[in-house]
Amino acid sequence: MNVEPITTRIGARITGIDAARPLAAATVAAIRDALNKHAVVFFPGQAQLSGEEQLAFARQFGEIETPPKLTKQSVLRDVLILDFTQPVGGGTDIWHADGSYLEKPPFGSILQAQMLPEVGGDTCFASMYAAYDALSPAMKLMLERLTRAIRPSGSSRPPRARQYQL
Repeated sequence: MNVEPITTRIGARITGIDAARPLAAATVAAIRDALNKHAVVFFPGQAQLSGEEQLAFARQFGEIETPPKLTKQSVLRDVLILDFTQPVGGGTDIWHADGSYLEKPPFGSILQAQMLPEVGGDTCFASMYAAYDALSPAMKLMLERLTRAIRPSGSSRPPRARQYQL
């Protein structure tokens, strides 16, 4: 397995594994370490995984968080299929993967693109660690006193405030 950083702040490419096959415990641990270090990892050159193969790959890293809402294209309960060719009304137009509104957000998400446009279609990632590190001491002090309130999209429940240690 090879881990190649993409930038100095976020992202790495992982090559030399086959996501369709069970991985050795040491490989799973190395991938988890790379994810913890680089915040997002990519596995280029993989064959398209079936829903069952994607679930098997994901289960090697821990418990699966069942999506709270499935789209009409979704076949398996734990695999959310998003159709961006006609997203409006299918759930794709409001989808977000981090589950930050949950009491215990999931460790991560495993995304697999099956049809890509010839131009565009980029997904952007940003390191909030790097953003925080770049703040002035006064701004960090102000933020350390804040709490956040969040609720799922479309929910009528009042948001719950949570205190986070920075």
